[in-house]
Amino acid sequence: MGIFKEHLANDELAMANMDGHQNLKAWDARSEALFTFKSAFSTAHATLGDLAAQHGDSKTGPYQTAIEKFDFIVTLVATQHILSAFVKLSCLLQNKDCELFVAAEESKVIIRQLNAERNDPEVWNSLYNAAVELAATVETDPEMPRNRGAQRNRPNAPAQTPSEYWKLNMYLPFVDHLINALYSRLLAAEPRYVAQKLIPQNIAQLTLADGDEIFDVYVDDANVTLQEFRSEIHRWSAK
Repeated sequence: MGIFKEHLANDELAMANMDGHQNLKAWDARSEALFTFKSAFSTAHATLGDLAAQHGDSKTGPYQTAIEKFDFIVTLVATQHILSAFVKLSCLLQNKDCELFVAAEESKVIIRQLNAERNDPEVWNSLYNAAVELAATVETDPEMPRNRGAQRNRPNAPAQTPSEYWKLNMYLPFVDHLINALYSRLLAAEPRYVAQKLIPQNIAQLTLADGDEIFDVYVDDANVTLQEFRSEIHRWSAK
């Protein structure tokens, strides 16, 4: 750690980029940790080299070789950007006063954002260029995996350039995976979340339309008619 701090102290750009990103909360630590690592990438790379060359640490050499590969760098840059969209949702879901109907609305915002970005070629171009610039700091050139036709354990969409390859085989699949996960793990049960508006602290947000939606979802468990349920909602709202 001492060697890392020495290198970091001499890296003004990394220090500037990391400013304000050190107080990590548990729920946003993943995205922020990736941001910090990306910002201090050259420092981390140099530190691993020093530990291997000057201190005889046999483990750090392979680590240094691994992080200077272009597939690692381009995935780091893209993943950090994508996950940054989830920080607010993560905070909502891990808050002890979590309101799932609010989290569901935030999920829809994220899905719209991710879809807009995946369909905007300039977003990927910007990410790829950032990865190329970061790779250049450790003298790594953009590349695609060799013998792509023989691969069995990774996506293998045809591509003519490294940029196209990583967009089709890493960036878009990851974005689509996250969108599908939001639908299947959160939004699929969205109609049931409206029932949280029956909690006293949320009752002011409850509308007649919300009540009808709650009744439709829980009709098999409600031993009342729709009109009786509506009357109860009016009574609760008046308290």
